[in-house]
Amino acid sequence: MVHEHKIVIETRTFIRFWAVIAAIAGLVGFLYLTRDAWYIIIISMFLAIALNPIVGFLIKKMPGRSRGNRTLAAALAYTVVIAILGVAIALIVPIVWREGSNLLRQLPGMVESATGSWGGLDGFLENQGLTSWRDQLIGAVSSFTSNITQNLGGHLWTSLRSFADGLIAAVITLVMTFLMLTEGPRLWSTFWRRFNSVRHSKIQRILERMRHTVVQFMTGQIIIGLVDMVLVTISLLVFCLIFRLPLSLALPLGVASGIFNMIPIGGAVLSFAVVGFILLLVSPPAAAAFLVYYIIYQQLENNILIPKIQSRSSNLPILVVFVAIAIGLYSGGILGMLLAVPIAGCLKILLEEFLLTRSQKTPEVKVA
Repeated sequence: MVHEHKIVIETRTFIRFWAVIAAIAGLVGFLYLTRDAWYIIIISMFLAIALNPIVGFLIKKMPGRSRGNRTLAAALAYTVVIAILGVAIALIVPIVWREGSNLLRQLPGMVESATGSWGGLDGFLENQGLTSWRDQLIGAVSSFTSNITQNLGGHLWTSLRSFADGLIAAVITLVMTFLMLTEGPRLWSTFWRRFNSVRHSKIQRILERMRHTVVQFMTGQIIIGLVDMVLVTISLLVFCLIFRLPLSLALPLGVASGIFNMIPIGGAVLSFAVVGFILLLVSPPAAAAFLVYYIIYQQLENNILIPKIQSRSSNLPILVVFVAIAIGLYSGGILGMLLAVPIAGCLKILLEEFLLTRSQKTPEVKVA
């Protein structure tokens, strides 16, 4: 005789299950809808972590009664950093904008004159019936650059709206970072009182590891990007003088190379591809010279620069880094790519601490 087993699920359990599913779906939807705000919060946290050592140094070095005044130290650090960034932006951005616009206007003519000046290329294309390919390339470059220049000059309302949104986000980020620097320690001390001394020291150790990972990664990437920008700009200026190219190529391509080089793993290849492709269109000898420069610089960067300024504290596998970069790219663009790796490093630290705590709680099995 076969006995049938019936599974009875209480109505309360059924309702709780779907309530949890609905709550998770609602939380995911809320995080997605407010993702821009979370980006601002994360950026503010990273900036506060990066500026906190400077604030701590100023608190100890300030004279007289002002010593120990965290608000004054944070304001002083903020003033110095914003002044340096403001001067750099005021000096570089107008030049990059002007030279970049000139480059976009001149690029179609450069391509057309370059294809005619490459020895034997026109004859080879005519013999092989590939002149249409050359004309299509020139037309594509001309159309691309004209669209960019039209978008830069047109759509005034959209441009103003985007500028206003960016300005508001920047102000909110700066204010939130300042409040984290001034009010953060008091809030943390209130938070610590809820834990005993053992748990308190453990959480402090985890946060210190995460802070070290974020600061070291962000500082290293910024230094690498700045060094690359300066060296690429100088090398392009030299190439422009040697191969008689327009000097307007140097600064825009140097800034673009520095920005791309801040992207982990594939940033250096991407920067070389962009700069090398434009040089190839304009002057193949200049592109070959830049290839030699790129090979030498990558050897120096990988063997000298990176080990000096950025030890691999996160030790993330390359696959994990690529996954993090992909998620950051499609959720937040270039900024998301830059933030993805330190966030992944922090998640790795939390996972390591969780596994360590779990292994310590697991009782040892003694074999008789």
